[in-house]
Amino acid sequence: MRTPKISELESLIFAAELSEDTLSLDLHGMDAHTALHELEGFIQKAFMAGDRVIEVIHGRGDILIPLVKKVFEENEIVEYARGAEQPGKAGGAMYAVIAPKE
Repeated sequence: MRTPKISELESLIFAAELSEDTLSLDLHGMDAHTALHELEGFIQKAFMAGDRVIEVIHGRGDILIPLVKKVFEENEIVEYARGAEQPGKAGGAMYAVIAPKE
């Protein structure tokens, strides 16, 4: 399988940032244990559905940001992830590109 270039993955995220149809999970108000469970299930469901990009809203607090980053870094289904850049979401959300099903 060909490894996608970062520019291709960035293009997917950029399109997702502009879309109102991007699959999204809001973790606001959840404790770390609940958020971890919800996030892992969300990634798996996105993969099984064939969704390529997901948005995870973690808020700007100190608890969930490192958790989301760690899950994205350690999950083999996640090809690439970065923080949101659009106004109103920067610092409070992340996007991840999910590997396509083979």
